[in-house]
Amino acid sequence: MLQPLKSLVDYLSPGANKPAIVADIDARVAKGIELTNEIFLIVAATIYYHEDNYEAALKILHNAETLELRAFTLQCLLAMNRPDLAKKQLKNLQDIEDDGTLTQLAQAWLNLAQGGPGVQDAHYSIMELSERLGALGAGPSAVGAAAAASRGMWEEAEQMLTEAQTRSPQNPDLLLGLAVTATHSGKPPEVSARYLAQLLDSHSDHPFVKEYHAKTNEFHRLAAQYQPSVAS
Repeated sequence: MLQPLKSLVDYLSPGANKPAIVADIDARVAKGIELTNEIFLIVAATIYYHEDNYEAALKILHNAETLELRAFTLQCLLAMNRPDLAKKQLKNLQDIEDDGTLTQLAQAWLNLAQGGPGVQDAHYSIMELSERLGALGAGPSAVGAAAAASRGMWEEAEQMLTEAQTRSPQNPDLLLGLAVTATHSGKPPEVSARYLAQLLDSHSDHPFVKEYHAKTNEFHRLAAQYQPSVAS
């Protein structure tokens, strides 16, 4: 029953042969034998999500009935910039467990994605969960920090991220958030640079890191075209 978790552990491990792992997941999905195993569905959807293959993730989640799988469906829809469909999925979550922690988190994700007044609602939701549950994980803390930052509350955002990082010191989203909040809260430039360096060194597969290196390489390529020439 727990065997699918090995695939996820392997996929997330440094130096993983990700194409081979994805191909194995594809083959197992095609066979259909494990599609009644909720753990396999979560693992497969998680791997597809990390591959930015949201359509494949949604395909295996489309018959989901549990709270966890429906919440994952909502997350995929938000990643595809479809808050309209995510809103419908939230209604399904509320029908299952309206006051559940996962439902409230999903509501916060949706509110943050929609922006406007929803940002304040997302902020309040995370604060309420923090008061009720105590320490929050990296994901909820990142959502709360993003909501606080969107309201200009940079010091509160930084505090949330710092507290979460004590429990997950290598989480890439927390490192990225701390690099941003350090800049906006008036910290010395080397503080933000330290977080950024840690992110770049430890998470080469993170979307931000990939884009950062791509932009850096593009800058160097363009700059090389304008090197000053010195007459001999």
